Amino acid sequence: MGLKSIVIICKNLILSPANEWERIAVRSSGKKELLTGFVLPVIIICFLARIAGQAIFARHFEFLPALITAIIPVIVMLAAIYLTSVLVYRLAPSFKSEKNKDLTFSLISYSLIPVFLASLIEGLFPALHPVELIYLYTIYLVYTGITPLLKAPEDQKFGYVFIALVILAGISRITYQVMVFILPYLGLHTS
Repeated sequence: MGLKSIVIICKNLILSPANEWERIAVRSSGKKELLTGFVLPVIIICFLARIAGQAIFARHFEFLPALITAIIPVIVMLAAIYLTSVLVYRLAPSFKSEKNKDLTFSLISYSLIPVFLASLIEGLFPALHPVELIYLYTIYLVYTGITPLLKAPEDQKFGYVFIALVILAGISRITYQVMVFILPYLGLHTS
């Protein structure tokens, strides 16, 4: 998947998510293809934006702390996507939904487009913390994508979405805290 395809998918999921989820359900690729063709390129762009933003706006730029500060969100995002996908996949029967590893990975990965966009903007312009409100659109993307991709019935949809988002937020927070906790033991710091 090239950069043009990534931009088109992002645009479509933001402007007309219901239609794009239907397209994703039909053309679903495997986890490996999605990881290497979409998730990693987007995360790398966010990583580079964070380093560029620090280089441009920091009063005193040091490469190693900037690199560490940029790597933490990369690890958090990868862990959150993978672990959330596994848990949401395993919970599918509890919500009378289809168990499909690839589509679950697609749902979680593509639903994080608002997080990726906010990370990109905040990375380039570190003072724009309110941009994190964009994260809320992730809720809507999971809600609109869970039925076309995982065939979640309407009466189970809200609960399944709620649990998926709690898992995603919890894993993201725990991964971040672990990363920040172990950095001093590695002789590294983020400030």
